[in-house]
Amino acid sequence: MSAAIKRYLLAVAAACLCVPAAATELRMIGAETSFYCIPPAVEGEAPSGLACELMAEMARRAGHTGKIQLYPLARALMLAAVTPGMLVAPVARIPAREKLYQWQVPILEDEFVVVAAKDASVDISSIAAVRKLALGVVRDGAGARLAEAHNFDRVSLVAHDDLNARKLSAGRIDAWLSSWNGILSAQRNAGLKADSLRRGVVVSRVKIYMASSPELDPALLAEWRAAMDAMVRDGAYDRLLKKYQYELPK
Repeated sequence: MSAAIKRYLLAVAAACLCVPAAATELRMIGAETSFYCIPPAVEGEAPSGLACELMAEMARRAGHTGKIQLYPLARALMLAAVTPGMLVAPVARIPAREKLYQWQVPILEDEFVVVAAKDASVDISSIAAVRKLALGVVRDGAGARLAEAHNFDRVSLVAHDDLNARKLSAGRIDAWLSSWNGILSAQRNAGLKADSLRRGVVVSRVKIYMASSPELDPALLAEWRAAMDAMVRDGAYDRLLKKYQYELPK
């Protein structure tokens, strides 16, 4: 090997050693749900769901490959809280999670609300009334954390909200706590109508984020935030909301 080639390779190696960690592409994961991040029907395709599509479009505009890995909700939230260089969506910003994440890009807003069957006589008008009821929530989700914070002790945990839709319809639970849009989607998935439900107390109005571990520098996400702003301006954001029949809080 010639001396010139050796010098060239040494220079390349030195340059590589000087590349900052920020140059490594951030890893994106989706917290699997029946609405916000949905596994693809065909293996190898991109996941669907409103949060995953918003994250993928931000990534595309920020020059990222856009690859999203799906994990069960609890594992996705745990990984993102402790793993540097990882982004996760959707994550509802609630007090129980405040110090666990860096809240990088707000992507949605929703209300966590209690619903009951329209023809049921149960009282869902207040937090105190709901404490007396058998309540369905998603295990490890924001609804479960809110239920714990409000001392709801008759809680039935399920893997996803489609099960709560069926359980409420069958009379196996008195009421159901989740995000309003998650409830609407679960009703559709279960073949049930939204007008068969009665809305009760709003437990919390929350912003939903693409989040990261606390150590990730927010400056690394400047292009992503700019991408979200551009999506709002050019209508791409509204088009995705309409695609998924998303209802922003009034």
